[in-house]
Amino acid sequence: MGPQLPCARPREQVCIDDALHFLIVEQSDARASFQDMSRAFHTFAETHPISWTMWRATFLFFMQNFEEGGADFFQYDLTDLRRHMRSFTAPMT
Repeated sequence: MGPQLPCARPREQVCIDDALHFLIVEQSDARASFQDMSRAFHTFAETHPISWTMWRATFLFFMQNFEEGGADFFQYDLTDLRRHMRSFTAPMT
């Protein structure tokens, strides 16, 4: 009875693979070269079952949330990093 709080807005549920996202962040934090990142991502794909949709969504989520300040801090050119990450969302990769 009495005043009621408004209903909470539902949050958008992010569907990404946590292990893959952690690996991407870990590789960025280690300031790994693009070649080393590629090896790590290929090894991950070979050893962890993951759907193509989840794989792609995880890389897109990372690219959307990694901004210029982060790129400067981790000493990456943001354009090059995004191009490299985008290559992992291409079906031929």
